[in-house]
Amino acid sequence: MERSDLELVRSIRDAGSLAAAAQQLGVQSSVVTKRLAALEAQLGVKLFYRTTRRVAATAEGELLCERAAPLLAGFTEAEEALRDQALEPSGQIRPGFPHCASFGAAKNVSPCSSRNPSS
Repeated sequence: MERSDLELVRSIRDAGSLAAAAQQLGVQSSVVTKRLAALEAQLGVKLFYRTTRRVAATAEGELLCERAAPLLAGFTEAEEALRDQALEPSGQIRPGFPHCASFGAAKNVSPCSSRNPSS
């Protein structure tokens, strides 16, 4: 089972229909139907009761949604942490100056180093 499978199940349950879930996910209804059928076959359980207009989660579907919520939140937190870390300046600054200009460079590099101590 993959993250996209958990997002699919949650979208179906929250939307209340396969068509509405497909619209939320930006795919065609047939894609949602096929992915749900494949997931149910893989797990060996029925996740939703289906009618022509609505779907309702089975006990197994509700259990999966409950267990998926913290996992999906963890994925989101991890992605945000990585994005935040990528925005932080890192690495060393190695200015290259001609010999005669390097005498005044130290006073300009020092403030940059104090603002970015991890560099």
